[in-house]
Amino acid sequence: MDARARAASTRVYEDFEPTADWIHEEGVDTYLVYLPDFKKENLRVQLTTSRVLKISGECPISENRWKRFLKEVRVSENCNTKEITAKFEEGVLYIRQPKLITPAEKQEKEKSTVDAPRPQQPKSNLPSQQDPSLPPQDKKFNGSSSANGIPKTTQEENKEDPKKIVENSRGEKENVAKEEMREAKEEEEETSKTTNDARKMEEEVIQRKESEGKPAVVSGKFAAGGFFEEVKKPGNLKKLIAIVALGMLLGLFIINMRKSCQCDNQGLSLMNN
Repeated sequence: MDARARAASTRVYEDFEPTADWIHEEGVDTYLVYLPDFKKENLRVQLTTSRVLKISGECPISENRWKRFLKEVRVSENCNTKEITAKFEEGVLYIRQPKLITPAEKQEKEKSTVDAPRPQQPKSNLPSQQDPSLPPQDKKFNGSSSANGIPKTTQEENKEDPKKIVENSRGEKENVAKEEMREAKEEEEETSKTTNDARKMEEEVIQRKESEGKPAVVSGKFAAGGFFEEVKKPGNLKKLIAIVALGMLLGLFIINMRKSCQCDNQGLSLMNN
């Protein structure tokens, strides 16, 4: 025993980092450590309470020279620590870490959670809530409600003011009168424009004939049009009426004078006989 302890105290250790790799499968993750010069009894695997795997080992190289290593690997939260196993075979250390929930089970569980029917809420005897899309109904009114449930303030607002009715009717009449005046003015302007165009055409014809040495004759159509245009003027129409009336009076006077002269001539001829 003392000889083994003295031999251990005289050892010279060389630390090294072994090669490691992971194999991820559906239900288990396997951690591989490559140790070609080691034997099973030279290795040690421990799991701490903080879910850390401590892997260590040492093996002789020569009489008092040894090589050793120490690796720490954190175990995942989905690992079932009670089912962790280690196996050394042909210079490779296999540490299997089974999963608590496999991806297939997790997917199946999520699907069942989504497809599970939701519990129906018990029907309450309380009055149904108002549809949030509709405007809120104000239950408080300024004043008492009428028999049909409409507030008095709303009924009073719906009554039309007689003054407003009269004003609206008067405004409509004024708008109609303005529209008629506007249409009459447009018609008058259109007529005046047509007459002016006719006059210009007549003047052009007269000037052309005068330049050719031919007598210029004013058409009755254009002359009548000019006459009627003059008559349409308010002042000229009154003058025309006065002239016609004066002419008629003068005609009647002349007729009466002629009749009286004829009567006198007949009386003289009778006296001469």
